[in-house]
Amino acid sequence: MGRRKRVLDAAIDSTGLEATCASVYFVRRRTTKDSSWKTIVYQRYPKLSLVSDVRTNFILAYRVFVRGKTVDRGKARKADYLLFYQPNLPIAVVESKDNNHSVGDRLPRTRLMLFRIGLLVSFIFALGCTDRSEPDPGPEPVVTSQEVLDEVVVVEGKPKITDDQPAMAWVRMEFEDLPKVEVPEAPQPLPYFSGEEQPAGTQVPEDVQLLLESYDKKDFGQVAELARTYPQREVRLAAMKRLELLVEDDNHMMIQTLRAGLQDDDSDFRAKVLLIFRGGVPYWDKQVVVKALPELAGQLRDTSPLHSDVVGIIFKELGPVALPALPQLCWAAGHGNSYALEAIGEIGSKASVAIPLVTELTWDERSSQGAVALGKLQVEAEVLKLLKDSDVRTKGLGASAARYIKAPSRELVVELLSAANDPAAPVCAYSAEALGNIRPTTPEIAGALFEVPKHEIPWVNHAVYDAIAKLDPPAPEGLDFLNRRLAETNEEENREAIQEAITTWKANNKSPVTSLLEDVVAEEGEVSDPINDQAQEIYEPLKNVLADKSQPNAIRGAALLALDSVHKYLEEGQAERSEEITALARACLAEKPEQPLFGAITHVLYGHNSSAEDADRLLAEGVVTKGFLIPRLDDVAKIGYLKIEEGLPALIDLIEQKEMSVMLVLLSEIGSFGDKAADAVPGIVKLDIDPNDKKNVTLFKNQLIALGEIGARPDLSIPFLKNLLDTTDPAMWERGDIVRALALVVAKNDEDPKFVLEQAGYLLDNQLTNHMAALDALKTLGPKAAPMVSKITPCLGQVSLSWFACEALEAIGPDAQEAEPALVELVRTADNKHRAIRALGAIRASSPEFKKLATEMLESDVEHRGTMTEVLGELGTSSAEFIPQIQKLLESPKTMERVYAARALGNIGEAAKPDVDHLKKLAEKDPDYSVKEAAREAVKKLDPQQSDES
Repeated sequence: MGRRKRVLDAAIDSTGLEATCASVYFVRRRTTKDSSWKTIVYQRYPKLSLVSDVRTNFILAYRVFVRGKTVDRGKARKADYLLFYQPNLPIAVVESKDNNHSVGDRLPRTRLMLFRIGLLVSFIFALGCTDRSEPDPGPEPVVTSQEVLDEVVVVEGKPKITDDQPAMAWVRMEFEDLPKVEVPEAPQPLPYFSGEEQPAGTQVPEDVQLLLESYDKKDFGQVAELARTYPQREVRLAAMKRLELLVEDDNHMMIQTLRAGLQDDDSDFRAKVLLIFRGGVPYWDKQVVVKALPELAGQLRDTSPLHSDVVGIIFKELGPVALPALPQLCWAAGHGNSYALEAIGEIGSKASVAIPLVTELTWDERSSQGAVALGKLQVEAEVLKLLKDSDVRTKGLGASAARYIKAPSRELVVELLSAANDPAAPVCAYSAEALGNIRPTTPEIAGALFEVPKHEIPWVNHAVYDAIAKLDPPAPEGLDFLNRRLAETNEEENREAIQEAITTWKANNKSPVTSLLEDVVAEEGEVSDPINDQAQEIYEPLKNVLADKSQPNAIRGAALLALDSVHKYLEEGQAERSEEITALARACLAEKPEQPLFGAITHVLYGHNSSAEDADRLLAEGVVTKGFLIPRLDDVAKIGYLKIEEGLPALIDLIEQKEMSVMLVLLSEIGSFGDKAADAVPGIVKLDIDPNDKKNVTLFKNQLIALGEIGARPDLSIPFLKNLLDTTDPAMWERGDIVRALALVVAKNDEDPKFVLEQAGYLLDNQLTNHMAALDALKTLGPKAAPMVSKITPCLGQVSLSWFACEALEAIGPDAQEAEPALVELVRTADNKHRAIRALGAIRASSPEFKKLATEMLESDVEHRGTMTEVLGELGTSSAEFIPQIQKLLESPKTMERVYAARALGNIGEAAKPDVDHLKKLAEKDPDYSVKEAAREAVKKLDPQQSDES
């Protein structure tokens, strides 16, 4: 029961419809964003009305490989799996493609229903059911625990693997019977909690809560003790997460604590501990982590998706030190853990005993992870077989694996030379990369790469360009080839890739500095990594080029930008070099140069000394006219987010000139000036930006942001924004941004909000619209949005919207009191309660339910009671009944709790007068200045006379 087989692609069920994650009998999943989808087919199949009236049934999944072609109305088709109701009683052909695709072709992430209908037709023809007939229910079903059978047809060319291989034997063994993981000198795991577990939600003592909130590294030991011994899982897990913030450079105790946590008998808890492990492994000393191999290896037994993926990734990160866990990794790989396959490959040559298993899994599953593992294990013979296979996907696996073969044979090289011209994208790209890695490069390899035709998929071309750039020894024709390709292409993405390859080629071949600077010019002032990597060698030559007045302005400007970039990569003397670069830039400025050298000078000078008297003026002058685009964009952004008023006229001028090359950044930042940028509004509304053109989405949204944040000239902005609402599709997502911008203009100019309220209401009433923007618009209107409280309140129940809804209610204030019950409920159920608590304060909550909530939080919720105290203080005299609880917080070890408590008592007023002496003591003796100041202010409010006397 519950046994499962992984299916390579998505499937169709017995009704002929594509199965998705919404189905109860198929589950779609994938391990990473870049990996392929997999479908898990479960034996329990509760929906077999097509073949039986019995309520509960079981299925078996048989793998089928089809040789050649099966003719079906003139179409070629192949099957992935047959699903059986019982042995010898097939109910469906599991297939994820139409009849024009092979078994290995990948399923798109979305499908139209028309394509699903096509699958249904394929299913009907596969079963030969072209006429209507009643299905045969078959024999009476029985509950069975029969094992899933082996493959029924063997793929031609698949290697024969004998069962006496150790790795194959490990897969067949029970996990407990595998060889034990032995790590020399590994300490025994620390003792872990084994008593009676407290129910989730049990009240946690205050001292424990304070430890879980601690940022003091001295508390590490106590928190680690909590993580191992506290009788409540949620507390132990919180303690382990807190350790991440407290751990010092020596992570030995951290790892020991996590080892202990892996002894917990709850699988979900262990998975969360593994996630903590996963976050630290890339940064921790592998020789320390290896001490945890026995516990980590034990987690490979759990084949649940999250668990198996995370532990597999951990072993992949560990690399060769994971060797003692090889039997467990083999077992996991044989039970569907693709990351375990990758981990075996990362171990390297010492994992050679696993080669038969990796080979079989690679062929059986057409596994990309298995293919890469074969390459890293240097199994050239199998890589060659994959590469020679007639199936396109299998051939791609071979090319992918070949990238890791360190000393390829002549036979493999010949096969790669041929595969580089394959029309299939993965085959071509991976073959090119593999050829580029071969050392030494031969003229034959270079020639083959030059002959690769342009591919319609950009990343394939990029792989070819990168391979050519990295040839060693270099091919003399390489630079000419790349320059020709650059001249032939107009697509920005391809041009960037080619230009980077050109720079890499020049850097690898020690081209003259001026040649590298030509690439900086071509890249609009961007200095690439291949140049920065040569910082030590080219710093002085760059100075010489900058000082050479016979060089073109563009080359000298590029030299200055390159100096500014590479000096950060020097091993020592960066401060002195910074002063030197500033002096060089000043010397160039004295020449009164034109662009693009002038823009480079102003950019560098501001970066090295923004406090100079003329820094702001120069920065503004540098962006007015066209120079290098990359530093110019950076400077436009600086003028905006740093609110450099001397540069505002320059930005307005660029808008009026419709300088579109900088408009995206300019519009996103000019709103920082607020109504000081009012003169920019006429130019902004005149910009020719089509809101219906998907290429302009970001530019259009930035136009709206600018109008909203500036908020001035409503005579222009409001008609412009209303016209956009009249002329755009009501279902367009960006209408929410229009409404948000309109709300900002209306609010800043105290205009009638009626139209905005109507539009926001429409957005909230419809499912496929931007609710976040609507709530943001209502927040902007503040109390004027009170008529919309009934539409805002339901949003509190949606995780993605609750924060925005709380902000809107908080802005509305007391007129939103009808939302109080929903806010109280949100505080009780939400993980992050702070925003909801503040909203309760803003609406002047006063119900018995609120008072009960406040009492409970002040007494027991260490994480949120500071916020509640702050809110009670804002409520003033109505919070007098909470004075006893607030008094206690004056002695809290948390600084901000003492601050909030002092402020709250001062705001409560007369009823808090008995606390004046305590507050005076805090004002005199508390070690924190912010507490002293809050206490002094409270004393002033409670007893002005005593305050004056003191």
